[in-house]
Amino acid sequence: MIKTLNGQWQFRRADEGTFRRATVPGCNFTDLMAEGLIPDPFYGLNERDCAFVGESDWVYEKSFTVTKNELSADAIRLCFDMLDTICDVFLNGTLVGKGENCHLRYTFDVKDILTEGENTVRVYFYSPVRYVERIYKKEGAPMNSNGQNGIVHIRKPQCHFGWDWGPVLPVSGIGDDIYLEMRSEGKIQEMKIRQKKNDDGSFTVTVKVDGEEKIDELIANGFSPLRMQQSPTLRKHLRNQYPLSSE
Repeated sequence: MIKTLNGQWQFRRADEGTFRRATVPGCNFTDLMAEGLIPDPFYGLNERDCAFVGESDWVYEKSFTVTKNELSADAIRLCFDMLDTICDVFLNGTLVGKGENCHLRYTFDVKDILTEGENTVRVYFYSPVRYVERIYKKEGAPMNSNGQNGIVHIRKPQCHFGWDWGPVLPVSGIGDDIYLEMRSEGKIQEMKIRQKKNDDGSFTVTVKVDGEEKIDELIANGFSPLRMQQSPTLRKHLRNQYPLSSE
């Protein structure tokens, strides 16, 4: 079961107390533009007037409700398809994880932290500009002729820091879907199938399954990835001569 947390959020600069409306997925630049707080940074030299955005820390927050039935799931995870980029994630005031790479999907186990009724998720984004500056002082990197130096030290799109075709707009925000994933059964994370042709013309197929809770139970009860994928053409091609081993 998936419970989306997309939609209306609130955000503020970390050193200010007033929250304003935000939209997730999105970023601080688009939210500031929607609130009329910055001009269009793509027009003229407006990017210079928006430099403070990338130099500041930002806080995003949302309250949501969870029912007793939803809490009964065996496993509940808070999932982010993109966190851009350096951030701390809090649920009901408890630190549940950190983001360090906007190219990765993050999941955090939150079943023991959620409560029936209202809950609050908060993401504290650290300035990508200041982060790069700190690392660059310790570890050098090739110069960037179109923007900030040292950007190789942060795992976010390098063009956010300027390119020959674009302005310097180092955004922060929840750039893709955020949701609660509730499960009471096993989940297959990854499956690898390898085949080897034997001297007698038959094939040996090895299936490796990596998963979460109850994955061993699924296999013990007769789960067979290979059987699920069989087709008449495959069966004919392999002549049904393959042993199956699960790791």
